[in-house]
Amino acid sequence: MIYGYVRVSTTMQETANQELEILRYCKDKKMNIDEIFSFVVSSRRRKEERGLNKLLELVKEGDTLIFTELSRLGRSTVEVISILRELAEKGVTVHLIKQNMILDKNGDPFQRMLITMIASFDELSRDVISLRVKEGLKGSRERGNVGGRRKGQKVSKKLDGKEEEIKQLLELGVGKGKIASKLGVSRPTLNRFIEEKEL
Repeated sequence: MIYGYVRVSTTMQETANQELEILRYCKDKKMNIDEIFSFVVSSRRRKEERGLNKLLELVKEGDTLIFTELSRLGRSTVEVISILRELAEKGVTVHLIKQNMILDKNGDPFQRMLITMIASFDELSRDVISLRVKEGLKGSRERGNVGGRRKGQKVSKKLDGKEEEIKQLLELGVGKGKIASKLGVSRPTLNRFIEEKEL
Protein backbone atom coordinates (compact mmCIF):
# COMPACT_ATOMS: atom_id res chain seq x y z
CA MET A 1 0.00 0.00 0.00
CA ILE A 2 1.10 3.57 -0.69
CA TYR A 3 0.08 6.29 1.77
CA GLY A 4 0.61 10.03 1.93
CA TYR A 5 0.79 12.05 5.16
CA VAL A 6 -0.11 15.75 5.21
CA ARG A 7 -0.11 18.08 8.21
CA VAL A 8 -0.53 21.82 8.66
CA SER A 9 -0.25 23.62 12.00
CA THR A 10 -3.34 25.84 12.00
CA THR A 11 -6.78 26.19 10.41
CA MET A 12 -5.43 29.33 8.69
CA GLN A 13 -3.26 27.01 6.56
CA GLU A 14 -4.52 24.51 3.99
CA THR A 15 -3.59 20.90 3.42
CA ALA A 16 -4.33 21.24 -0.32
CA ASN A 17 -0.83 22.32 -1.41
CA GLN A 18 0.82 19.33 0.25
CA GLU A 19 -1.83 16.96 -1.13
CA LEU A 20 -1.30 18.29 -4.66
CA GLU A 21 2.46 17.95 -4.25
CA ILE A 22 2.09 14.29 -3.24
CA LEU A 23 -0.33 13.58 -6.11
CA ARG A 24 2.03 15.19 -8.65
CA TYR A 25 4.97 13.25 -7.23
CA CYS A 26 3.06 9.96 -7.52
CA LYS A 27 2.03 10.77 -11.08
CA ASP A 28 5.64 11.56 -12.04
CA LYS A 29 6.90 8.35 -10.40
CA LYS A 30 3.98 6.32 -11.86
CA MET A 31 2.87 5.30 -8.37
CA ASN A 32 -0.77 4.65 -7.48
CA ILE A 33 -1.46 6.20 -4.10
CA ASP A 34 -4.05 4.40 -1.97
CA GLU A 35 -4.82 7.08 0.62
CA ILE A 36 -3.66 10.49 1.87
CA PHE A 37 -4.05 11.21 5.59
CA SER A 38 -4.52 14.94 6.29
CA PHE A 39 -4.37 16.64 9.69
CA VAL A 40 -4.64 20.23 10.93
CA VAL A 41 -2.66 20.12 14.15
CA SER A 42 0.45 21.77 15.56
CA SER A 43 3.73 19.84 15.51
CA ARG A 44 3.93 20.62 19.24
CA ARG A 45 1.09 18.12 19.85
CA ARG A 46 1.77 14.51 20.73
CA LYS A 47 2.21 11.87 18.01
CA GLU A 48 -1.26 10.45 18.74
CA GLU A 49 -2.92 13.83 18.18
CA ARG A 50 -1.05 14.34 14.90
CA GLY A 51 -2.36 11.03 13.54
CA LEU A 52 1.11 9.53 13.39
CA ASN A 53 0.40 6.71 15.84
CA LYS A 54 -2.54 5.56 13.71
CA LEU A 55 -0.35 5.64 10.62
CA LEU A 56 2.56 3.83 12.31
CA GLU A 57 0.16 1.07 13.40
CA LEU A 58 -1.39 0.84 9.93
CA VAL A 59 1.76 0.52 7.80
CA LYS A 60 3.49 -2.83 7.40
CA GLU A 61 6.48 -4.30 5.62
CA GLY A 62 6.53 -3.44 1.92
CA ASP A 63 4.34 -0.34 2.30
CA THR A 64 5.40 3.12 1.15
CA LEU A 65 4.83 6.36 3.05
CA ILE A 66 5.19 9.76 1.33
CA PHE A 67 5.82 13.10 3.07
CA THR A 68 6.30 16.44 1.33
CA GLU A 69 9.20 17.20 3.67
CA LEU A 70 11.00 16.01 6.76
CA SER A 71 9.44 18.62 9.08
CA ARG A 72 5.99 16.99 8.67
CA LEU A 73 7.18 14.04 10.80
CA GLY A 74 7.87 15.94 14.00
CA ARG A 75 9.12 19.06 15.71
CA SER A 76 12.30 17.77 17.32
CA THR A 77 15.28 16.04 15.75
CA VAL A 78 14.99 13.21 18.28
CA GLU A 79 11.34 12.55 17.36
CA VAL A 80 12.00 12.65 13.59
CA ILE A 81 14.89 10.17 13.89
CA SER A 82 12.82 7.93 16.19
CA ILE A 83 9.89 7.80 13.71
CA LEU A 84 12.19 7.11 10.74
CA ARG A 85 13.93 4.32 12.70
CA GLU A 86 10.57 2.76 13.59
CA LEU A 87 9.44 2.86 9.94
CA ALA A 88 12.75 1.36 8.76
CA GLU A 89 12.48 -1.46 11.31
CA LYS A 90 8.97 -2.24 10.02
CA GLY A 91 10.30 -2.43 6.45
CA VAL A 92 8.40 0.68 5.28
CA THR A 93 9.92 2.79 2.51
CA VAL A 94 9.74 6.56 3.12
CA HIS A 95 9.75 9.17 0.35
CA LEU A 96 10.67 12.77 1.29
CA ILE A 97 9.74 14.90 -1.70
CA LYS A 98 11.49 18.21 -0.93
CA GLN A 99 14.66 16.49 0.29
CA ASN A 100 14.57 14.24 -2.82
CA MET A 101 15.24 11.19 -0.65
CA ILE A 102 13.95 7.64 -0.51
CA LEU A 103 14.69 5.89 2.80
CA ASP A 104 14.38 2.20 3.52
CA LYS A 105 15.80 -0.36 5.95
CA ASN A 106 18.97 -0.55 3.85
CA GLY A 107 19.64 3.21 4.14
CA ASP A 108 23.37 3.98 4.36
CA PRO A 109 25.06 5.78 7.31
CA PHE A 110 25.66 8.94 5.25
CA GLN A 111 21.94 9.20 4.53
CA ARG A 112 21.12 8.85 8.23
CA MET A 113 23.66 11.56 9.11
CA LEU A 114 22.18 13.87 6.46
CA ILE A 115 18.66 13.32 7.85
CA THR A 116 19.88 14.21 11.36
CA MET A 117 21.46 17.45 10.07
CA ILE A 118 18.35 18.47 8.10
CA ALA A 119 16.06 17.75 11.06
CA SER A 120 18.33 19.80 13.38
CA PHE A 121 18.29 22.79 11.02
CA ASP A 122 14.50 22.52 10.62
CA GLU A 123 14.06 22.51 14.41
CA LEU A 124 16.31 25.57 14.84
CA SER A 125 14.58 27.42 11.99
CA ARG A 126 11.11 26.80 13.49
CA ASP A 127 12.25 28.08 16.89
CA VAL A 128 13.69 31.26 15.34
CA ILE A 129 10.51 31.91 13.30
CA SER A 130 8.30 31.28 16.34
CA LEU A 131 10.32 33.78 18.38
CA ARG A 132 10.09 36.41 15.62
CA VAL A 133 6.33 35.96 15.27
CA LYS A 134 5.83 36.34 19.03
CA GLU A 135 7.96 39.48 19.11
CA GLY A 136 6.12 40.90 16.09
CA LEU A 137 2.67 40.26 17.62
CA LYS A 138 3.75 41.77 20.93
CA GLY A 139 5.03 44.92 19.16
CA SER A 140 1.83 45.14 17.12
CA ARG A 141 -0.35 44.94 20.25
CA GLU A 142 1.76 47.59 21.96
CA ARG A 143 1.06 49.89 18.98
CA GLY A 144 -2.69 49.26 19.42
CA ASN A 145 -3.22 46.97 16.43
CA VAL A 146 -5.78 44.21 16.92
CA GLY A 147 -5.94 41.24 14.53
CA GLY A 148 -9.00 39.55 13.07
CA ARG A 149 -11.68 40.38 10.54
CA ARG A 150 -12.89 43.98 10.47
CA LYS A 151 -16.53 44.60 11.46
CA GLY A 152 -18.82 44.35 8.46
CA GLN A 153 -16.19 42.62 6.30
CA LYS A 154 -17.79 39.85 4.19
CA VAL A 155 -16.46 36.33 4.07
CA SER A 156 -15.99 35.17 0.45
CA LYS A 157 -17.82 32.14 -0.90
CA LYS A 158 -16.26 28.79 0.06
CA LEU A 159 -14.91 27.94 -3.40
CA ASP A 160 -13.81 31.43 -4.48
CA GLY A 161 -10.09 31.48 -5.12
CA LYS A 162 -9.90 27.66 -5.34
CA GLU A 163 -10.20 27.53 -9.13
CA GLU A 164 -6.57 26.57 -9.75
CA GLU A 165 -6.59 23.91 -7.03
CA ILE A 166 -9.81 22.33 -8.40
CA LYS A 167 -8.43 22.42 -11.94
CA GLN A 168 -5.19 20.70 -10.85
CA LEU A 169 -7.06 18.01 -8.89
CA LEU A 170 -9.28 17.29 -11.90
CA GLU A 171 -6.20 17.07 -14.16
CA LEU A 172 -4.63 14.61 -11.70
CA GLY A 173 -7.72 12.41 -12.05
CA VAL A 174 -9.16 12.98 -8.57
CA GLY A 175 -12.92 12.30 -8.58
CA LYS A 176 -15.39 15.16 -8.10
CA GLY A 177 -16.85 13.48 -5.01
CA LYS A 178 -13.44 13.40 -3.33
CA ILE A 179 -12.71 17.01 -4.33
CA ALA A 180 -16.08 18.19 -2.95
CA SER A 181 -15.51 16.33 0.31
CA LYS A 182 -11.98 17.75 0.66
CA LEU A 183 -13.22 21.31 0.10
CA GLY A 184 -16.20 20.91 2.45
CA VAL A 185 -18.97 21.39 -0.13
CA SER A 186 -21.60 19.17 -1.74
CA ARG A 187 -20.95 17.61 -5.13
CA PRO A 188 -23.75 19.61 -6.85
CA THR A 189 -22.20 22.84 -5.47
CA LEU A 190 -18.82 21.80 -6.88
CA ASN A 191 -20.39 20.88 -10.24
CA ARG A 192 -22.12 24.28 -10.47
CA PHE A 193 -18.87 26.05 -9.62
CA ILE A 194 -16.97 24.05 -12.28
CA GLU A 195 -19.62 24.96 -14.88
CA GLU A 196 -19.72 28.64 -13.89
CA LYS A 197 -15.93 28.97 -13.98
CA GLU A 198 -15.62 26.70 -17.05
CA LEU A 199 -13.02 24.49 -15.38
